[in-house]
Amino acid sequence: MISEYVKGKVIIFVDAANLESSLKDLGWYMDYKKFYNYFKNNVELVGIRFYSASFNNKAHNNFFTVLKRIGFQLVTKKLKKCWH
Repeated sequence: MISEYVKGKVIIFVDAANLESSLKDLGWYMDYKKFYNYFKNNVELVGIRFYSASFNNKAHNNFFTVLKRIGFQLVTKKLKKCWH
């Protein structure tokens, strides 16, 4: 159990781009509610932040709404497109 290795207050920072890319490469699925509940139930969780680019589409906004309801704090920034 993680509580054997982690003591005190814990805050989790999720880098959405890297996490989603890794999950895709591995063919895995992420259940964000289970992820959140695992840490909430096993450590002294003081926050869990989800860092992501913001997109102006309904599906992505719905996803953000679900994350907020679960308990994630969203930190978003407008996506920049760089052309070289």
